[in-house]
Amino acid sequence: MITMSKLNATTNAIGNYFCSTENYYFKQSDNIQRILKKSGFQVSDLTTLEHVRLYGKVAEKLGYKPGQAISQNVFEDLLKCKNAAGLKVSREHKNKAIDITFSAPKSVSIAALVSNNITRQYQARIMEAHTKAVLETMQMIEKKYSYAHPRADQEVKSTGMCWAQVNDGFNREHDPHLHTHAVVFNLTEYQGKYMALRPRELFQQEVNKFAGAYYRQTLAGELKKLDLSISYLKGGEFRLNLITGEQEKEFSTRHNQIAKAKSTGAGDQEAWRKTRKEKEPTIDKAKMTANWDHRFNKYFYKPEKVNKKESEEERKLWSKQAEFSIEAEHERNYDRAHLTESERWQLAAERATQQTATPKKESIMREYMNEVMRTERGESLSIKELDDRFDRQLEKGYI
Repeated sequence: MITMSKLNATTNAIGNYFCSTENYYFKQSDNIQRILKKSGFQVSDLTTLEHVRLYGKVAEKLGYKPGQAISQNVFEDLLKCKNAAGLKVSREHKNKAIDITFSAPKSVSIAALVSNNITRQYQARIMEAHTKAVLETMQMIEKKYSYAHPRADQEVKSTGMCWAQVNDGFNREHDPHLHTHAVVFNLTEYQGKYMALRPRELFQQEVNKFAGAYYRQTLAGELKKLDLSISYLKGGEFRLNLITGEQEKEFSTRHNQIAKAKSTGAGDQEAWRKTRKEKEPTIDKAKMTANWDHRFNKYFYKPEKVNKKESEEERKLWSKQAEFSIEAEHERNYDRAHLTESERWQLAAERATQQTATPKKESIMREYMNEVMRTERGESLSIKELDDRFDRQLEKGYI
């Protein structure tokens, strides 16, 4: 899942939130700062934060290295449109940044963050897989959706973006929730001049859902490289077969809240915001993770083959009950794991036209990625490969 929101609070408030509060799960991995603060010492905003890293073509132009860990001071300088030397390269803007939040599937969060004999050997690599999937998705977003307005009557493709990736590990209900905030600073470059981003496309629903599907298919591909299998569920969602369905439900408090809000007519983003309570950064991580271990171990271990079989039964039951869903109809009528390339695109186009007769390219490609994930082979497609495949089908008249 991906959510997006504009950040227009004060520079210090944004810096405090993302550098001191929001990545609290990972900051507690290094207890030094916490101990110092409890003892009354002042912790400098110049301290480099290992879980706040900078990326993007514009970041490099500003004098930073790809993946460079930065301090809160540097984070706030970027909100003020300053380069690595501390020099202002553009005027500050009312909207200082965009927060693009990538949330891992619940089963992936559990496997990455709840430490036990089943998950321990995979945890670090699963976190790396998530981080890589976020980065690749952000690089796709940078390539396709970096625009600027040099003049009121001019809209151009710009050099790229500058963003900080901030990791966190629990949600506001204190369930394990591996997610990354990609804080895209309101700064781009065109022909040697720095200016504000023009982010209109990013907030279109089709683009948001397309980016979410791109992240999930990339993550599925990275998990496959770890010899971890997944089971496709519906709508581009999957479950890691290392985790049982019961364990997933145990830690899905936020999912249930959002689903309840959506049942009353709220849209995806509205339901997410409506049910979102204030975070409690003072919670003790050791107590929280001990609670996770206790809740995880309430359920008996099941081999991956058993978990996969149960997920297949869950998908089969959904396809029978969801009589007005086109994807459920496709699940009933086709062997989706063994379709030809053209058949996948045709089903994708049919689902994309469910809401509109003239769907955007992103909607069709999103549904196609879902079809590829439905094979459960872990195939991950670059944006170039997706575009090329789309163009070939278009030339043949299949879509």
